[in-house]
Amino acid sequence: MRAPTITVRAPLDTVVKAELAAITILAVLGVCGLLVNWTILIAVVVLVTAVAVIRVYDKTGVAWIKKRIRDRFRGDPGEQIALPIDIRRGEMVFGVQRDVTTACVVIEVSGLSYQPTLLRGGGKSVTPNTLPVAVIKDQLVQPGPLVLDGIDVVSTGWRVRRRGHGFPQLYSNVLQGDPAASERRSYAIVRLDIDRSISGLQLRETVEEATAAIGERLVCALQQEGCRAQPLSSAQVLDLVDELGGPILDGNAREHSRYVENAGTYWATYVYSAEDITSTNLNDVWSWRVDAAVTCVSFRRDENGTVTATALVRTETSQAPTLAPTVYLNSVPGYQVRAALSVVPGGPRLAGLAAAVLEDQRQLTMPLAAAGVLVGILEEEGDLPLLLPLTDPVHDTRARVLAGVDSTYVRQLLLRSAAIGHAVSIYTDDASRWAGLNDPLIEVHESPTATSQHNPVIVVKDRADGRPQAVARTIVSMPTDSSFPERREPDIAFKQVSPTHIQISTTGTDPITSILRKASFSDERPYLSAMP
Repeated sequence: MRAPTITVRAPLDTVVKAELAAITILAVLGVCGLLVNWTILIAVVVLVTAVAVIRVYDKTGVAWIKKRIRDRFRGDPGEQIALPIDIRRGEMVFGVQRDVTTACVVIEVSGLSYQPTLLRGGGKSVTPNTLPVAVIKDQLVQPGPLVLDGIDVVSTGWRVRRRGHGFPQLYSNVLQGDPAASERRSYAIVRLDIDRSISGLQLRETVEEATAAIGERLVCALQQEGCRAQPLSSAQVLDLVDELGGPILDGNAREHSRYVENAGTYWATYVYSAEDITSTNLNDVWSWRVDAAVTCVSFRRDENGTVTATALVRTETSQAPTLAPTVYLNSVPGYQVRAALSVVPGGPRLAGLAAAVLEDQRQLTMPLAAAGVLVGILEEEGDLPLLLPLTDPVHDTRARVLAGVDSTYVRQLLLRSAAIGHAVSIYTDDASRWAGLNDPLIEVHESPTATSQHNPVIVVKDRADGRPQAVARTIVSMPTDSSFPERREPDIAFKQVSPTHIQISTTGTDPITSILRKASFSDERPYLSAMP
């Protein structure tokens, strides 16, 4: 439930302070020789009471004045982000950031590979690729004794490509109001509280070594649960810092009361009330019509052993936001820069957020990695749309389209991939096979030596000579491609089993094989072939 803008709170200590302040003001007026009558007495009492107990966005007037004074003397926010250094732990390299009070490492959490997402309708979607929250809870307790300030799980992604007109918006409408993070990456930011870990740090060589060891334990614990995880090096941490906070850290952003503006892009950060930190609400972010979003769920453990979670979301839009995306979100006026940076590794964190007690790890279900693109309809689950990622965050993907697969189906996959921001380069010895495929991120080359205008995420090989020797996150081999290794099992294989059905098989951490009905819609046709 959204917190009210104006509240009245009168705890005993506040009342006592207000009474003392009123007495002091009246005494000063008397010393100055002013006549203190009943009118002035009542006015002073009312004014002091209002300042003390009436809160706007949970802050009193005095608190807002203090904030304005601090803001005038606040330094460059970029100076608050510590530069990382590399610490090696066996085969793993951790980029460790350290400031005066906190040291942190970043773990990318990918989970299972090539996992489906089912859109169940009514604003719900399900996937087997979720975060093992129990592992996060367990890792809040460290030997030593080392004390964690918390573990932040940050997910960044989008539904369709930023500011994509034409087919991307059409494709988003096809997904309706169901959560579908077509592109998403998730990170665990582990933060060590240096001050509370002094006794434990005396047994370690350095703070950085101790922090890297904590990160290593988290990686191993996640991997033991079958959840892929790998640390970020210092170079990768810097890239993530730039991605999540670049405009602010570069000094190019301008703070407004309810958003941060940068060259026509607007970031607005909202926080969740404790009762609204639920799986449904957190996943609902990926149904919003925004250009992109970043979520941050922070797990902490108090001195009594109680684990709590706070949550916030930062949206990116091409227009200044006037309303929150949903009714239960709370804005943080006056704190938008700090709130926007609270998702950045090593950045300042918002204090005083409402926290939900996490009594059971099943209380929160947090999807990982990308949902991918619409690949078909799963009839056995009640005709539900099924999404599948055609890329993987850990390794490159080799996909194989077997002989007999309808070319229109392949065109649909490529068009939908372009709609979520994946540039596609097609190398073919017959361009007529791809005539009319209409999207600015799709390029068709008849020459094997042609250079793509975009850095391709997906390369389609449709040449009998097997050329070129392409490098991309995903390489799709058509039946004509002679370069596909004969004995290699593709990561994703597409096989036509009937005029209306496709069989999809995947390898990896949890292989699947499903027969799906093709998912087509009439408004898609003009983008698949030449206009009549």
